[in-house]
Amino acid sequence: LPVPDGETAPPAVVWFSTPVRPGEIVMVHGGNWSMDALVAVEAMGNGETGKPALGATPEITSRVEVLPLSIRRNCISFHFPRNLEPGAVRCRIVDAGRTSKPFVLNEPDVWWFQGDGGQQASPGGWLGVFGRCLSSDGNARLALKRGNKTTPVALESQDQWSLRAGLPDGL
Repeated sequence: LPVPDGETAPPAVVWFSTPVRPGEIVMVHGGNWSMDALVAVEAMGNGETGKPALGATPEITSRVEVLPLSIRRNCISFHFPRNLEPGAVRCRIVDAGRTSKPFVLNEPDVWWFQGDGGQQASPGGWLGVFGRCLSSDGNARLALKRGNKTTPVALESQDQWSLRAGLPDGL
């Protein structure tokens, strides 16, 4: 988008490393920041199932500004704060009063599903969900939604990359 005369475009983020855990290093690629940029990190509450960015405004449980470890023309790296719990955090690059659009680290991202019938899952069968950032702490939740009806489903196994659930017989 064009920037009005006399104004400077805000920092822009085009890619970031995820999943990350407290104490690990996050890499952010983009640009339009100076050597004085900071990273604003907001821990998000554990709300409804689904992608936090798609729901209502998330509950912010804590905020911290992080000094980057390294700043380059197109890359900023910083430590994921050790005092935050594993899970989704909303971040922004802040530089001289300009702020990037938010990006969410550790946001669940489903890539595909597999059922006991291949592309389908049967009552009493099983469902596998595959993607990235699906369970950061072993407390992921899975729910099936159809219209206004939501059916929680118990997970048999879970990790960062997959969830597996047995489906109720009466589903």
